[in-house]
Amino acid sequence: MTGGYLGYGGGAVWNGLVGTGVGMAQTEANNLYYGKNDSILLGGIANGAATAIGFKLGDAIGSRPVTGPFTSLKPIVWVGVIGNGASEFINWSISNMSNDDQESGVSDK
Repeated sequence: MTGGYLGYGGGAVWNGLVGTGVGMAQTEANNLYYGKNDSILLGGIANGAATAIGFKLGDAIGSRPVTGPFTSLKPIVWVGVIGNGASEFINWSISNMSNDDQESGVSDK
């Protein structure tokens, strides 16, 4: 939640860097809480990339010409839905890939 406020007003690079920091912190918190040993660096990189991609998608939607009723609200709504949705979907996909590996017995040890 804090990461969203820190990224406000920045571009894709800034948001990607904030996302990296948040991803590293979240991965470490999950490691401590759940007794896991996930890579903090990879968690940060994955979250940073997802955040930057989500920002770019949301920015592309928000910069399109707006027509029709409620024109002043459309960019705000769609940027939030597309940008945040893309970031969350990418992070969810990455998380499920690592969970699938654990459930199938694939290990890096």
